[in-house]
Amino acid sequence: MSIPVTFLSESSFSVAVDCCAAFPPGVRVQADCGADGLRYGTSAGCSGTTVTLAMDSGQTLTGNLAGVLHGNDVPLSLLSPPGCYYRDARWTAKTVTGAADRYALLSPNRMTLDVGGTLLCLMAQQALDLSRTATWDATTPTDFTLAANRAGRDFYIYACVVSGALKLVVSASATFPVGYTTATARQIGGFHCLCADAGTIAGHPLSGYLAGDILPASVWDLKFRPANDPEGMVYVAGIGRWVDIYLASVSGERLVSINGGTVADGASSPGFSWYEFSEWFGRIGKRLLTQNEFMAASFGSNQGTSISGSADAVTTGCHLDTGGRRMVSNVGCEDTCGFMCQWSADAGGGVGTASFKVQYVATDTTEQGQSYMEPCRAGLGGTWVDGVKCGSRFSYWNNSPITRPANCGARGISDAINAI
Repeated sequence: MSIPVTFLSESSFSVAVDCCAAFPPGVRVQADCGADGLRYGTSAGCSGTTVTLAMDSGQTLTGNLAGVLHGNDVPLSLLSPPGCYYRDARWTAKTVTGAADRYALLSPNRMTLDVGGTLLCLMAQQALDLSRTATWDATTPTDFTLAANRAGRDFYIYACVVSGALKLVVSASATFPVGYTTATARQIGGFHCLCADAGTIAGHPLSGYLAGDILPASVWDLKFRPANDPEGMVYVAGIGRWVDIYLASVSGERLVSINGGTVADGASSPGFSWYEFSEWFGRIGKRLLTQNEFMAASFGSNQGTSISGSADAVTTGCHLDTGGRRMVSNVGCEDTCGFMCQWSADAGGGVGTASFKVQYVATDTTEQGQSYMEPCRAGLGGTWVDGVKCGSRFSYWNNSPITRPANCGARGISDAINAI
């Protein structure tokens, strides 16, 4: 209930004596200034019946002040500092009971956030249907209501200010939606869409999913996401980390996880050994997977088969195995088993000779040290020629970390930010 007050100045008001204790220093205050709108500040304390506020940037009390609420009345809005983002639950893909659920996104039930200095609140859960024009910022030049146009792509969720109210918008833009600016829209989450039909796979969580459907494990927001850029990643709950959907490819000076990228391996340009993959991933906050992490991420993928054609497919994603089954794991990782061995963080197997050996090659721009009896690093998952040997538990422990095999790529993993 609003507390009646009397306007004194642009940063102070008076209250009844029995209300003064409600405004100790640090309490957030929402002031109703009538036609001038709501104003926000933080109590600097109460002296007698006078409450003084440290007003939020650009805000002042006005003569139309009639009443106030404090932090105990409206905890989400009044305790929220500039830049806040609060919600009662995670964003999720809708639980699938019918085909349309596979391309629907569910918001939290309650949400309070700051967008360009405007405090916005969501008081009831919303479902964002990707097949509806109203969900998107624009349908030209590309109409993302069509599933085929969403296949293998990342999309972003924005909270937008429209006439002072909250509007949730989905966009392919990583900066701000069409028709908005950074002052009127704030990116709060995102997701990735399946790159190709999963087909029918008995017992597989993605069985029946079609290209352009939301990958449930890819949904992220500001409080539940990878510690690095979230594009092209899925959350593997069993290990509490985010893993790249696709084998690594190169974009500019970065390793990326994208559909249709040219696989980075020992024969690509540039070529990659275990060392290069470790260094390049390290620049973007990722690392190579350990064997147990790989097993968790690849669970549900094809086992005992290689990629269709038993040859290097060159690019990432959307592949079938020799039996015609989609090469996708339960969480949505592509090509984990039977296409390209993936370097592991684990060391073991054979070791180098009992002498120092340089750990760089002629094409490296600098000399980067030597090692004494360095252990090999594992290759996981199996290659296009390994056939029945391929699977989540496949491992090959005979490659020195300095070597650059043409059939060995990599996949990144990231720590999670889980402020749930």
